[in-house]
Amino acid sequence: MSVFTPYGPNRRGDTGELEALQTDVMRFLAIIALCLAAIFSLVQSAAVAPASTTLALVDRDSLTQQIDELLQRKRQLVQEVADLQQRLQLTQKGTEQATAALRNTDRSLERLRRQLAALQDELAQSGRRLQRTRAETATQRRTLSALQQQVTTEAYRLRQIEQQIPAPAVENTAPRPAPARSNDNTSRGLTLGFASVDALRRLIGSGEVVFYARSGNSFWRLQKLAPPSYGKVKAPRAYYEMLGVTIPPEFIAAFKQTVAGGANRANWGVTLSPAIRRQLERILAQARDGEILIHADGSVEPPPSATFQRN
Repeated sequence: MSVFTPYGPNRRGDTGELEALQTDVMRFLAIIALCLAAIFSLVQSAAVAPASTTLALVDRDSLTQQIDELLQRKRQLVQEVADLQQRLQLTQKGTEQATAALRNTDRSLERLRRQLAALQDELAQSGRRLQRTRAETATQRRTLSALQQQVTTEAYRLRQIEQQIPAPAVENTAPRPAPARSNDNTSRGLTLGFASVDALRRLIGSGEVVFYARSGNSFWRLQKLAPPSYGKVKAPRAYYEMLGVTIPPEFIAAFKQTVAGGANRANWGVTLSPAIRRQLERILAQARDGEILIHADGSVEPPPSATFQRN
């Protein structure tokens, strides 16, 4: 049975039924609208849900990439740490080697110090030996000089014995090679000489003795000792001749440079200061035999056979 009554416009009450029908239709449409709205809402929700899922997937990829990068950075850091450890091992090894080398160097330095100390001791001993040798050499030189003077004196005595003539005074017009001696009061057996070559040098330096070299009729005076040099002068009034073996070698060498070839045929002589001549005169007045020596201080030593006291 239908709920709707057939429409008939001529029936009474048709208008009320129409209004009720319209109300029902509006209600049905409203329900349909609500259903459509619900469906539309569901459709929108379905459309939004995949977008949310896609966004979540993008974040996961980014996180994965970041994790990969972190893992790669970790591997790099691990490699760097390994390199640093290797370098540290090498550095430690180098430090150990340097420490060992330093210990070896310290031992070598200590050994060198001991050797240096030993060399210094040896050098000090050598210096002391050298000083002793120099002192002995100086003593031997003085002894040799005295022996040379003695040899010269003895040679002259032998010549006197052979010739059996008195020794004349030496004049500048007729000089003869002989030891230095007085020009008038000497008797046979007396000789005059210097205590040593050094004594002769000191007396020449102080002016107590003047040394001459003669070549032919020309005379040269020794003007300077160091180095020896000569100057040509007039002949002295009188002088004491000396044997060539008693002349210092540097005097002869200097005269060779002054007069070429003159030293080979030169005569040598000295003049004495008044103080030395006065002492010599007192000795000659009383002594008759022995050797008279002139010392570096200008004193004249009488022969041992003399009986008087020297003033």
